[in-house]
Amino acid sequence: TYDGHIARVSIKDFKLIQQYKAAGIPFLYSDVSYDANQWTNEALSHTLGDGSFTFPVMTSHSNEFLYKKKPQKKKLYKKKRRKRQPFNQEEEEDDEKIEMTFDRWLQITNTSETQCIYCPHYYFILSIPIKHLTLPFSPNHYQYKLSQLTFLLSNFQLQRGEEKENKMKNKLFYAHPSQVRAVNCRFAQPAIFSTPHMDFGQNTIAVYRGSKRYIIWPPQYCQHIYPFPKNHISARHSQVNWTSPDLNKHPLFQEIHATQIVLTAGDILHLPSYWGHAVI
Repeated sequence: TYDGHIARVSIKDFKLIQQYKAAGIPFLYSDVSYDANQWTNEALSHTLGDGSFTFPVMTSHSNEFLYKKKPQKKKLYKKKRRKRQPFNQEEEEDDEKIEMTFDRWLQITNTSETQCIYCPHYYFILSIPIKHLTLPFSPNHYQYKLSQLTFLLSNFQLQRGEEKENKMKNKLFYAHPSQVRAVNCRFAQPAIFSTPHMDFGQNTIAVYRGSKRYIIWPPQYCQHIYPFPKNHISARHSQVNWTSPDLNKHPLFQEIHATQIVLTAGDILHLPSYWGHAVI
């Protein structure tokens, strides 16, 4: 049973891992293949195109990022895919989602402009569909560049053609490996705060540089964070102002029993389905 403590287990102890997963309890382990040299600014800049390719960047006028799902419109015809263009520094950067090179994001991050809470912040996001990791690409294609990330290949790439052979290994991290659609790799600026929320699927969270503080709580407290309703653009995310909660409006909030854990480079956290979490 969960007692508020997050245990660290050996990746080789398959039986113990299966027990934690069956009980729906989070646990920690370390990535034995972690190589810090592949996560330096220089290495990442080269891997991500040396400033030649742009990627999605979420923007916010403060250090808090609240997920917003845009309503999908019914397509009447198939649109032609638009080629990615280099980031124009004169382009307005106050939208919720823009395109930016890694080098440009790094330049902004290294300035003092992002050190205050109520200043513009930028969240660099790589979201790679699993099917793209096994497709052949020319060396100048940005998906090819992404495929060079050790993070994606050595830890999270699923070999669908060898699923039977690797069934036991894949089951360590995914309940249904063939149903995993994408791998997300995110680069956050200092003090970025992701609005507390819960996910319907299980999460395998790895930190390969810096540190991240996770505040987590069991599924029985899901309603205590007062999530936005299902049809809301920020569904599953908390309506509570965690900096200054209104306990008259959200009385159940003070009853949450949460655990905090700081993940450092090389740490991996397994978070079961419906476990709430806030990321700092």
